Amino acid sequence: MSSQTGNDEPELNIRSILKCTKLDTGEFITCISGTTTNLFIGTSSGNILNVKKMQSQFEIAGVSHVGNDPINQIVHLSALEILLVICGNILFELNLDPASYFQLISTQRNITNISLNAFPTLDDNDDPFCAHIALSTAKTINLCRKTNGKLNNKSYLKINCNDVVKHMVYSGRSVCFATSNSYFIHDIVTNQTIPLFPIDDPNLARICLIDSQEFLLFSSGLAMIVNTEGISTRPPLVFHENVESVCYKSPNIYLLGEKQITIYSKDDVQMDQSIENTNELQIIEVVEGKLFVCSNTEVFSLAQSSFMNRVNRLIAQGFLEKALEECEAEYQKAPQDSIIEVVKSLQKELALQMIDEANWNNAYEYLISGCVNPLEVIKLFDAEELLKEPNVEVVEFLKQYLSSVHRMSYVDQDTRKQIDIYRMKCGIFIDVSKWTAENHLNMAQILKDRGDLEMSAHHLIVGGQIEDGLKIWENVQPSFEIIKDTFSFLSDESQTNQVLHWILNNLPDHGIRYLDESNLSLLERADILQDFKNIYKDWLIKHSNNSEIRAKLLLISCEEVETDNFESRKKFRSTLFHFLENKFKIDAEVKERMKRKNLTTENQIIEMPSSKTVCKTLLLLLEENDCDSAEKYVDLYADEWPNLMETLFSHYKSISSASYRMCVIKYLNRIKNPAVIMRLMDEVPDDLLMLEISNSLKNVVAHKIDDLSETYLTKAAQHNFIQSKNIEKNTKTSITISENARCGACNGELELNQGTISYLPSGHVVHTNCIRYPGLCPVTNLVYNA
Repeated sequence: MSSQTGNDEPELNIRSILKCTKLDTGEFITCISGTTTNLFIGTSSGNILNVKKMQSQFEIAGVSHVGNDPINQIVHLSALEILLVICGNILFELNLDPASYFQLISTQRNITNISLNAFPTLDDNDDPFCAHIALSTAKTINLCRKTNGKLNNKSYLKINCNDVVKHMVYSGRSVCFATSNSYFIHDIVTNQTIPLFPIDDPNLARICLIDSQEFLLFSSGLAMIVNTEGISTRPPLVFHENVESVCYKSPNIYLLGEKQITIYSKDDVQMDQSIENTNELQIIEVVEGKLFVCSNTEVFSLAQSSFMNRVNRLIAQGFLEKALEECEAEYQKAPQDSIIEVVKSLQKELALQMIDEANWNNAYEYLISGCVNPLEVIKLFDAEELLKEPNVEVVEFLKQYLSSVHRMSYVDQDTRKQIDIYRMKCGIFIDVSKWTAENHLNMAQILKDRGDLEMSAHHLIVGGQIEDGLKIWENVQPSFEIIKDTFSFLSDESQTNQVLHWILNNLPDHGIRYLDESNLSLLERADILQDFKNIYKDWLIKHSNNSEIRAKLLLISCEEVETDNFESRKKFRSTLFHFLENKFKIDAEVKERMKRKNLTTENQIIEMPSSKTVCKTLLLLLEENDCDSAEKYVDLYADEWPNLMETLFSHYKSISSASYRMCVIKYLNRIKNPAVIMRLMDEVPDDLLMLEISNSLKNVVAHKIDDLSETYLTKAAQHNFIQSKNIEKNTKTSITISENARCGACNGELELNQGTISYLPSGHVVHTNCIRYPGLCPVTNLVYNA
């Protein structure tokens, strides 16, 4: 007997295990059950042969005569040591206990079929060792339980079939049965029967259980697989000869016909292989996972002779996934390293197939589980092409796969290096924070070859070749973002300082920005910048709102003062006045430094003011002809000591230079205290234009500084202007206004109505509305007696 698969070695091996020589003439085998070492074989004469495996061969250990009719079915309840036998239409219950071996326990008449539920769903009250059994009479199926060594004849559910039950299978909560003309499924939970399809020939009625939830139902030339709801779940199984017997052994369906045994895959219901039936076999059965076939007088074991032949055949047919399932199932039965190698090879082939089909999820699973060499995978994707025209799906697949495979134990360091280089070339940066120095140097070379010198230098620096990277940056100035990114990779303090010093010397704006965006405090940043004189002071000025920074700034200014350089000292004094005006603290270190540099006047400026010291300090400044500082000093303390303004004004008067006139005018415009203005009016030089003086007074009036009362304004007007115009106080003068007179301020016509015009001591007649400031002539800008 040979397999028809095209291979030299047969796929199926049929071996005779027992020749039943003790059968009577005309007696033949009808059924088989039991275990792989203890078989029970029923015959047409009502006998049961007990066949046991003795060492390496099977032998008949005993024969029991049950009845004169053929043995139709044998069900072995091994856990209960019970044998249920249907002889004719009588159910015999036999004891297999060694003490009473084959002793009859009970009988039950009018039983045509029996089915043991191999996948029972136990109720809360069920004994876990309880056997769930379906018994059929002519037109009824009774569901019973076998407990406590007795078959409970009282069924807990009765199914009316309305016809003779030809065959049935009980599984889970369903009973699938065939009558003389149709197939049905009964749901024992809902107690409803679902009709399926008719049967052409009642002699063809057969039902085979597929796993626990599917039934294989036969008709002429065709078999259907349905689930417990009666729904077809797979393509139909097509066969070309009468079926003598059928069984299922995962994952295959075995059909025994007159001429051959045909094997079908459960998954696609396609024929895998066939073998000639040269021994007139009539029965095929699965006993404890082993296949047995029987002729009339002989029992054979049926086994696939070569696991690898089956796998090779499936591979040759292109059924790679099916071949992989075979390997995995074989490994579960007998773990061997050789099987693992085959599995990995198949997983690799499947992975490549999935890549061709762009089935990325399955490709990833097969690549990882098959431990495929990642270098073989990356050869399939050209890095340069992928970078030029990136395919989103491919890039995402490579990201996930290369990231995962990089961590696998079967990947050595050299391979990881090649993976990293490939990822860099593709621009797939995964977990860059964990790159080694070598990774960065490899990337630097890749970027250099591409002409990206800016980023190439970045990776050189991060990779430890700092000098080389900085040399490139001398010619190709990096952006601030790249500089910031570079610092984020540097963990060594000395390297960080080296790069930072270079940045501050060559790209100070980027360096200062990096420091300002860092977590360093202002003082920490100042300590770093103090070695860079060209940017340090400007940075201090920018942050001078901080008291500690101001102190450093003042100290710098003090150190820069050239004692014999007047302009240098004036500049420093201006800084001191800024501190004094804003009441900023001047540190003892600055004061000490000023003393060491003999900055006498400057020390005098910051000394605690008193009535004696302020005049002394002002005179020192005036002696040095530092009028700018003198004016600032007067502005600082004049409110408390007004005499400082008069001292400064007297100094201006004493200047013989022509520039004194501008100094006087300038100073008069700075005076904000009206009382002082009043006192200084007599001191104004005669050759100073009244207009210029009045401009100063106008400034006081316009800004309404302090309390400029009418009394002050009157005194000023009387003292300076009315008197100078020879207009005596309380002198009444007649005024004549012509009809065509016009306003001296706006040049509009004057309407001689009371309250609409005003005559001013300055000698002008104007609209009353044209007087913007009380006491100030809008024509001459002179103060008049209000």
